Amino acid sequence: MTIAPPRQQFVFASQRMPRVDAGAAERLVRARKVAGYTTAGAAIAYRGWDMANYLAHEAGQRGMTTVEAQRYATGYRVSVRWLLMGE
Repeated sequence: MTIAPPRQQFVFASQRMPRVDAGAAERLVRARKVAGYTTAGAAIAYRGWDMANYLAHEAGQRGMTTVEAQRYATGYRVSVRWLLMGE
């Protein structure tokens, strides 16, 4: 009788939780204010973004994926590179 080895769990790069970056959170707040939204709620309501995710991103409690960063960058007319890395 042979015993099969346990199945491997593979985690792809797209499935990993993005790391939290306080600088990215600060840049997100700055981009929102420069775009003319005085509150996060105003930006969320106008853009139709998910409230819990957006507020967690602004507070630096959750890292942004590149897809989320692209969405915010497009909405605020900034580059994804600047939003994520400050460049």
